[in-house]
Amino acid sequence: MRTKEQVTMVCFGLVGIMGIQLGLYELIQGLAYPKAYGMLFIGSVLTLTGFGRYKRIQEEEDQEG
Repeated sequence: MRTKEQVTMVCFGLVGIMGIQLGLYELIQGLAYPKAYGMLFIGSVLTLTGFGRYKRIQEEEDQEG
């Protein structure tokens, strides 16, 4: 069963992936470089945090049950 925290962490991961995609698009198009690097960094952090926390929650549930 999915908890509210797990759903939130998946949303963080998906928003992070979208940020990475937008950052790469801006770099490919040659648009705002500082903005693109910021989106790549923030997107990476959100993705790693979201999916990493989701995995930890899942492992804790597996150990309990």
